[in-house]
Amino acid sequence: MTLTDLAGHWVGGFQVGNRWVFIKTCFKAKKKIKGTLDIPEKGIFDVDVTQIKIENSHIHFELTENADVLTFDGQVENNVISGTLTQAGEDSPFCLARVVSVDPATFEKYFGTYQLESGRCIVFGWRLNTLVYLEGRRIVQVYPLSETRGFSERGETITFSEKGVFVHREDTEISGTKATPYKEEEVTFSNKVTLSGTLTLPLTEGLHPAVVLIHGSGSESREGYRFLADHLARQGIAALRYDKRGTGSSAGNWHRSTLEDLAEDALAGVHFLQNHKRINPEKIGLVGTSQGGWVVPIAASRTEDVAFIVLISGACVSPKNQELYRVEHELRYCGFSPAGVGLRVLIYRLELLIAKVFRAIQKVIPLSTVIPDSVVFSLYLDWDHDPVPVLEKVSCPVLAIFGELDKLVPVKQSAAAMEKAFKDRNKDYTIKIFPKGNHALLKSEVGVWSEIPRLEKKEFVPGYYDLISNWILERATK
Repeated sequence: MTLTDLAGHWVGGFQVGNRWVFIKTCFKAKKKIKGTLDIPEKGIFDVDVTQIKIENSHIHFELTENADVLTFDGQVENNVISGTLTQAGEDSPFCLARVVSVDPATFEKYFGTYQLESGRCIVFGWRLNTLVYLEGRRIVQVYPLSETRGFSERGETITFSEKGVFVHREDTEISGTKATPYKEEEVTFSNKVTLSGTLTLPLTEGLHPAVVLIHGSGSESREGYRFLADHLARQGIAALRYDKRGTGSSAGNWHRSTLEDLAEDALAGVHFLQNHKRINPEKIGLVGTSQGGWVVPIAASRTEDVAFIVLISGACVSPKNQELYRVEHELRYCGFSPAGVGLRVLIYRLELLIAKVFRAIQKVIPLSTVIPDSVVFSLYLDWDHDPVPVLEKVSCPVLAIFGELDKLVPVKQSAAAMEKAFKDRNKDYTIKIFPKGNHALLKSEVGVWSEIPRLEKKEFVPGYYDLISNWILERATK
């Protein structure tokens, strides 16, 4: 076995008494092998392993945890490392399997809701660029081991087939079948470009209230909203989720789109739903997350066709101020000194100022024709966009949701600005701040985005999805 053979990610765990503990390792091979180890249960993340030795098919490495040393001795065979972990003089068996790189499209045919024979109900999808399933409030990451098999951070080996799914853990294997708690339709609609999406419809008869789900920033596809659409459909609310411009099967280019362009895309979705035979045309709302918190009010302020809006982690400050807030807190979390944070924030301010200058020049000289997509979005985003005057024009019911610990959005400032914008102007608005919630409404300790991979459990805050569906249904029945 060579250093190159070992390079990559490996996942598995070890047994301590009756308890199984998840671990993940990453080996990198250049002139010499290096490695890191994660043990989420112990709060260990990206800790360097030492004493790495490879001889034929045998591998040895160690990890120092405070005063203890964890020693791993194992054999490598068929992309599996198995052996003995020694800690404080006690031996435990461990096993690691190699993680493979697969195209997300490989697993898409298996996405959806599964009912396991044990009574568990899990929903598979792609979130934050990883394969996961949702069970209750918890998001569980699944690491691909092949094109039909994965390993979850709960210690389950999951095998997909055309007939269903098999979940194996220790000596128990549970089968599951794909459930159909709602109907899904593949749809397209247009706003200068053709957008592709999925309409999730309740199985009950009659006209249903509906929502169009609006993305956050970046390259967002319909997959980001699979779990919310699943929940809403089960509660009797139809949901249209679509691929953002230039992602998935949608045409166009989100890098070269303004907030107004994206708002018109959302309204195109509303108009599509108004003509659907299963949708109540007078009960169609918009749900926007993060950047969608700027997009949705723009759309709702332009028409009376939007019956209500839901804003999730939407900043009620300009994009410039929101980004400065995010960067400052990320730098602090990463351990930069106050002086270091101040210097880097100052540099970022200068970068944003340059972006504004280029944006002004773009109105005269088409700089976007020679600037790559990776930076051209800064010419199309209005960094000084003020969401308050737009919110003041929104007359339909509004639900605004924040996570208390969100370090991407100034929550208290945004909530206060919304309160001021709606007070005496909007008869029906609700602002809810969930304790312990981060930007994704996951239960958190710090709230910065880079903390998410370090969360031992990724769970939505209690009541998050229920608040959205209950609030919508109350407005839909009036």
